Amino acid sequence: MPYRESYQRLFREEPPLGLKSFIAQHMMIKKAIAQEMLTKIDTHSPGKDPCAWKLMRSLRSKGLNLFGEYETYGWYSSLHYPDQISRINFQWLRDGISHLGYPPTSAKLVRLSASFDYTSFVYYRASCPSLFCRKKAIG
Repeated sequence: MPYRESYQRLFREEPPLGLKSFIAQHMMIKKAIAQEMLTKIDTHSPGKDPCAWKLMRSLRSKGLNLFGEYETYGWYSSLHYPDQISRINFQWLRDGISHLGYPPTSAKLVRLSASFDYTSFVYYRASCPSLFCRKKAIG
């Protein structure tokens, strides 16, 4: 899985196994832990570039879903601060478009709410790769 590979490159340690995904619709983040993570990324990566560029350079050159900020924070916190994290489980549907279409109707959303707390509606347009083009296509 690319997320695990990226984590290993950034922190030089194995992410924990056997945990449910940390991908979430919202997450509380402890600032001190996030700052510590960024410092480690900065320390483990050569050069004087900002931490964000070091992170980007650590990823494989090609592929989708190469880095997950929720997974990275969740794994790091689980390994280094297990007593400081807590999980609340909600039912959520990752791909609402395939189930309801886009845009969803109010009636379909009401039906969906009987089974899920959250639903994600992510619209990808592969034939239009630039950010400007994607914003224009969606918005």
